[in-house]
Amino acid sequence: MKIFTKENSFCGFLSNFIVQKSLFLLAFVFLIGQFGSGRLYAQCADPANQSWVSIEGRVGATGSISANYTCGDPSLPLNLQSVVDFTGGRPNVGLTWSTGSTSPQISVSSPGTYTLNATDGNGCTASTSFVVGTGTPPVVTITANPSGPVAPGTVVSLTASTSIASCWGHVQSNIDNYTDHEKMTCSPSHTWNVTAGSSGSVTYQFQIHDDVGCNGTASYTLEVGAPTCTLTGVTLSPTSGTVCPTNGTTLAISATPTGGGSGLTYQWSGLSTATTANITASAVGTYTVTVTDPAVAAGCSATASIVTTEDCPATCSIAAAVTNILCNDNGTPNNSGDDTYTYDVTVTGTATGTGWFGNGVTGVYGTAKSMGPYAISAGASIFTITDATTATCTAEVNVTAPSTCSIPTCTLTGVTLSPTSGTVCPTNGTTLAISATPTGGGSGLTYQWSGLSTATTANITASAVGTYTVTVTDPAVAAGCTATASIVTTEDCPATCSLVASVTDKSCFNNGTKASSDDLATFTLTVNATGNYGGSLQVIGLPSGVTGITDGIPKIFTNEVLISSLPLSLTIKGANGVCETIVVVSGISSCSPVDCIWSPADAPNPSYASSTITRDCKGTADE
Repeated sequence: MKIFTKENSFCGFLSNFIVQKSLFLLAFVFLIGQFGSGRLYAQCADPANQSWVSIEGRVGATGSISANYTCGDPSLPLNLQSVVDFTGGRPNVGLTWSTGSTSPQISVSSPGTYTLNATDGNGCTASTSFVVGTGTPPVVTITANPSGPVAPGTVVSLTASTSIASCWGHVQSNIDNYTDHEKMTCSPSHTWNVTAGSSGSVTYQFQIHDDVGCNGTASYTLEVGAPTCTLTGVTLSPTSGTVCPTNGTTLAISATPTGGGSGLTYQWSGLSTATTANITASAVGTYTVTVTDPAVAAGCSATASIVTTEDCPATCSIAAAVTNILCNDNGTPNNSGDDTYTYDVTVTGTATGTGWFGNGVTGVYGTAKSMGPYAISAGASIFTITDATTATCTAEVNVTAPSTCSIPTCTLTGVTLSPTSGTVCPTNGTTLAISATPTGGGSGLTYQWSGLSTATTANITASAVGTYTVTVTDPAVAAGCTATASIVTTEDCPATCSLVASVTDKSCFNNGTKASSDDLATFTLTVNATGNYGGSLQVIGLPSGVTGITDGIPKIFTNEVLISSLPLSLTIKGANGVCETIVVVSGISSCSPVDCIWSPADAPNPSYASSTITRDCKGTADE
């Protein structure tokens, strides 16, 4: 069982009461923790005569006061008892429990809070409460640093650890009357520093009190005197080992001393500067630890070393060697198109698996593997070899195809050009299509034109005048299997010319009559020709028919055209029928004389009226 008591008091002079009450409560709470008594005083000042009333609640088993109450005892039922002390003869004090009882003592049989109220005749009140419940004594453990034996005057840290969060602590020695009371945070620990006295042993008694009066105790005996070294050695585990810096494999090393006190220190050297008992080695070399007992004045140490070696797994590596590259004519010595080749590949390596695979085959390391056949026409054989166990362990194979081994017979007997001759016209862009057709030969014939073309195709287009020659070759035959043909183009361009005609020296001939209807025209025609007109010119459209004319030489046409037929269009045409032009003969007036007969004969006479005169003229438009 646990008991917690609290009190309240209300009266005049409240400010003085609060001060005294607070100081008294602080002292009493410690008293509760130390002696376990459920006893609490509450005082109230009398405003009339400054006298005091105190109410005391006591916890006891079977009605008696428990002087040394232990947490967890006694078992229920439990008697709660009140004692009222009077100061100044204050009468008429009434008691009331929270259970409703007015008796000085009640018996409780269950955990809970029980309050006792007291009131005197002047209305001064005081109260106290009892919290009854179950409790567990706190567990206390003690450690010392250094743990001893220690030399006189050594400061030793005594650390008390317990599971409760808040408590009061008390430590006391058995020989030097060392006593310390301290409110502390108990979890996880609290430390007192003590100074060792003269030689001998000192026992320190610790007592921890929780907030409800449950106590926990522990003791520690400190040996004082000149300590002796009991550290006899240190063992490393393992005693040897391997690491691999390249892949991060490490080695855990632990140091275990033999003998020595509890405050041993560790200092590693060599490849580590750690100060812990356990380290992790990652490098190749020596790791040394020195263990020291600081409780001994000097020279109490032990040393051990371990040498790590490298042990890294081998990395897979392979290489391929190619030998015996052979060509096979496949039984057709005259046809290189079906030639094939084979070769041997030998794969070697380190840290490999049981075998390798690649290009659809498997093999054994160190043993030649025949590969193929492969078509020479397909080119190089390229593939990847992979280790059967490690997929990332590979090697590349790249074999260049050999030359063909078949020696074919030349069957190319000639080449025909179509057409065998032809014309072009460079001036107007007229071209000639020429195609070469070989006789015999294989399927891979090549073409090379020379002369006026450098084409490499069977068909070309000729645009210039001259010789075009093609050479057809069968590359499947070693050498000399060719055929050649040529064609000579000639020029054939359409004629181009220009004719300019002019009519000059125009005149009229009256043909010996007075009638203008038979008047004849005389004129000169000149034609100037350029270009290819055929060598001669013709005049078409004359009444007399077609007549010739010479380029640049004027030609006179005398009395061949009636003036009445003008204007007359004449066509001048070259002998090749390509060039022609038109010229118009016009602008020649009639030239016959005018013969008029008047009526009356003596007309015109001014004395006649105009209406009586007539005229008949021959050879004019009035005829």
